[in-house]
Formats: sequence, structure tokens, C-alpha cells
Amino acid sequence: MHLKSGDIELLTDIPEDCAGDLAKLANDPAIRMNIGSHSFPLPYSRDDALDFMRLNRELYGKMFRIDFYIHFRNALCGVIEISDINRDDMNAHIGYWIGAAFRGMGIATESVRMVCSYSREQMKLHKLHTKVLTYNTKSLSVLVANGFSIEGFLKDHFYLDGKYYSFYQVGKILEEEE
Repeated sequence: MHLKSGDIELLTDIPEDCAGDLAKLANDPAIRMNIGSHSFPLPYSRDDALDFMRLNRELYGKMFRIDFYIHFRNALCGVIEISDINRDDMNAHIGYWIGAAFRGMGIATESVRMVCSYSREQMKLHKLHTKVLTYNTKSLSVLVANGFSIEGFLKDHFYLDGKYYSFYQVGKILEEEE
């Protein structure tokens, strides 16, 4: 699958020889912290990247996860995903991260816009949702710029390195874009 908007391309398949580039981008403590994940490896190795690239994303012929590799001017710069795809309720989780050298360039904002459009037009989803750590105001602004709104607050919901962090629960009804 391939989505394009200006200098940004979202690809679902990249060659395994890009695993080193993916690992280099992902080997950043800020990513693990900003996405609020215990399962994001740190350090992030080439083997971790290969494992991610080889993940099963389908069950019984139905996709439950789509990972797009974000490219900016032909350079790999991050990942954006649609996961926990729920065909009964027509919703899914959206998550993303951008490598440090590519942050602040509008890449995340445009990538989220592209995935929202794809989710609405191609997947016929009704809603996308995610959680954002309360201190991660840049990520929250990316989502708000794309029509997401705060739907809830999860106090002391993530524990890392001896400290609790809170999340905003955010969502977007995709049909409201029409």
C-alpha cells in the first residue's frame, strides 16, 4: 500500500535492508517515553526492527493492524499505525512516532491526516482513537490539528522509571470530515 502527499509517502512494505535505518531512528529514548510504551525496545536494535517489519498483521484473512513507514523526501523518518482494528464497532487505534531529525517539520501532522482519510475512505471506519501523555503537547497539537478532541483523562496510568504519568484519551469521528 502506498499513500502520497507532497514530500511525504506512507508505505506498508519496505525492504528488510532498511532495518538498520529504522533501528537508528527508533533507538531514541524520547520515542519510548513519548508514546508511553513498555514494549518499545530500548536500545532498539536491527533485530528489533526486523521483528517489527515481520510482525503478523492479519488474522483469518482480516487485517488487525496496518503499519505505514513514513518517508520524507525519500528518507525513512518514522512509523504510523492503525492497530486494534475493530470491524464490529468500526474503530481503530492510531499511533505514530517520528525520528528526532525529522520532528517539527509537519510530517506527523500530514501523516495523521493521510491515515485519517485512508481510514475513512478505504477502510470505512467510523472513529480513530489514541492516548497521549499529558506532557506531550506537540503530539496532542498534531492530533487536534487533525480534528481529534480530548474525550477523557487517565490519571497515573503509565509507570516508568519510578514515576507515574497521565494520559489524555483522544478520538475523532471520521465521518465529521465530510
